[in-house]
Amino acid sequence: MATQVTKPIISVIGGTQAGIRVLTQLLKQNNLLNKVTLQLYEQEPEVYYPDLLPYMSTNHISSLKCSKHIGSILPKEVNIIKESPSEIDTKNQSLSFESGEKHHYDYLVLALDKQEDYQGVKGIKEALKNPQIPVVNASNYRNAQKYHDHLRAFRGGKLQFYVPAAGKGDLLHTISTINLSLEYLKKKSLNFQSLFKTDIVAQNESPQKIIDHYESQKAQAELQKHFRIYEHEGLTLREVNLKKQTAIYEDSSSKTKSLPFDLLYADPQRNLPAFLKNFPNTQGEYLEVDSSFLNVKGLNNVFSLGHLANLGARNYENLTLQADVVASNIVNQALNEGKLVRREYSEQNVERLYLGNQKIRDSHVRTLNEDWQTVLNYYNRIFVEPFKYKSLF
Repeated sequence: MATQVTKPIISVIGGTQAGIRVLTQLLKQNNLLNKVTLQLYEQEPEVYYPDLLPYMSTNHISSLKCSKHIGSILPKEVNIIKESPSEIDTKNQSLSFESGEKHHYDYLVLALDKQEDYQGVKGIKEALKNPQIPVVNASNYRNAQKYHDHLRAFRGGKLQFYVPAAGKGDLLHTISTINLSLEYLKKKSLNFQSLFKTDIVAQNESPQKIIDHYESQKAQAELQKHFRIYEHEGLTLREVNLKKQTAIYEDSSSKTKSLPFDLLYADPQRNLPAFLKNFPNTQGEYLEVDSSFLNVKGLNNVFSLGHLANLGARNYENLTLQADVVASNIVNQALNEGKLVRREYSEQNVERLYLGNQKIRDSHVRTLNEDWQTVLNYYNRIFVEPFKYKSLF
C-alpha cells in the first residue's frame, strides 16, 4: 500500500497588499498547487489600497476604485479562511482560534496591518461607529467612507485634526489626508465665502509639518485666505465629549485642555495585534526579522513583512520587494528538501523599481503633486492583474 505524502501547508495571515503579493508570487511557481496547500486567513472580504484612502476620503476619487474582493484576485484553489487566530504556537506549528479549533502550518507568513488602538481615549470608538457623529479618520476603508460623507456635507465651522505621536500612528498617511482635506475645503470656502477655523493638534510633531505642502510664502498667504489655523503641540487626546462636542486633551504636566469642534479628524495609534504581543522576538511594536531573509529571528519557517516588521522603510515599493523575497524563500525551503537557496532583501531606492519594462513611479505618494491615477495604476498591477507581471527579481 502506497504511503500518502502530506503536502506542506503555507499559511498567510492577513489579506493585505503584502499578503496578496506573497500568494500571487507563490502561485507563479510552476505546478505549486500540486505540491503545497495555500491558506489565507482574513476576516474582511475586501482588500483596499491604503495609499488611495486619503484621496477617497477627501472626495478626489470614487470609493469604487479603492478596493477589490479577495476572491476575485486569488484562484479558488487558495483556501480563504474568514478567521483570525487568537494564538500562535511556534513550537508545535499550530494556530489556535476562539472556536477551539487548531490548524497546522509548515510555513507561516505574518502580513497583517497593525491593530488600531484607541485605548485611553474615552468615547471615540462609539463616535467612529456612529455614521451621524462628526468624528472621523481615514485609517481604514469603512472610516474613510464616513469621512468622505462628512467632509462633503461640511459647510463651515471648527475643524480639528489630531495626529498621534510618530511611530505610534501612520504619520505620513495622516499628513497626506490633512493636506488633501485642506485642498478640497479651500475650493469650498470660495463657494461659501467662509473662513474655516482649524485646530491642528499633534502629540509630538510640529503642527507646521502637517501643512508642509503649502511651503512657499505665496502658498502660505493663499492658505490664510481660507483657513485660520491654530497650532497645538505636545497634547494627547483623552476624551471625545459627544454631548458638548469637544475634544479633551492632556499635556505633559497632566493639565487638560478642551477644544470644541464641528468636525474632528482623529487618527488612532497602531500596535501589534493582541495575539502577537507575546510572540518571540518582538521589538517594541514590531517583529524583529532578519533584514536579509525576512524570517522572524530564531524561526526559520515564520516570515514577516510590511508594517509589522522592523525593516525601516515601509513604503509600498519596498513592500513589493519584501513579498517577492518571502515567496522565493518559502518555495526554496518547501520544495528543495531543506536545501536552503535563499533570496536576500535589500531596501531599494524607489526610482530603480520596475515591473517588466514599466517604471512603478518615481516616489512614494505622499503629496498632492502626484496624480492619484499613478497610484491607482500601481495598485492595479498588484491586485487587478497580479499574474500579468513577472517577479521583480
